[in-house]
Amino acid sequence: MRSVAVLIVAGVAMAASPDGAIAGVDGLWRCTKTYTTFNRWGARTGGMTQHFDAALHPNGRFEVQGTDGSVAGILSFTGGGSWVFKENTLYAFGNIQTRMGPSGFNFNGELQHSGDFKGAIMGRLETPYPNGSGVQDRALTTCVRL
Repeated sequence: MRSVAVLIVAGVAMAASPDGAIAGVDGLWRCTKTYTTFNRWGARTGGMTQHFDAALHPNGRFEVQGTDGSVAGILSFTGGGSWVFKENTLYAFGNIQTRMGPSGFNFNGELQHSGDFKGAIMGRLETPYPNGSGVQDRALTTCVRL
């Protein structure tokens, strides 16, 4: 399966520090991520919504705490992992723990700048069907700095 990243573009590029982190990207972010699956005709077949706070530390590590809502109900989670910032885009990968057990966790997005200079992160990741007939799944992420 091949994933294709399609990022919402409107950010301002900044110079990277030697470790790949961007000054000002670390800190506390409040995020919403939706994940939706589709059948080959484009009808929605499943999905979930996650609301979480992510603390991005300057050393490239992050901590996360939030809720995961799906047909299974609402589950609280905590976790963490590592993040990198490359070419104005944040990539965060790690694991979370819920009462149902551990799970992989990721979010990504391009840094946006608002008039108040707080900034936002917006991302879109889609996986097409191998035959190109449509989108298999889609993850949308939006974060605002706290």
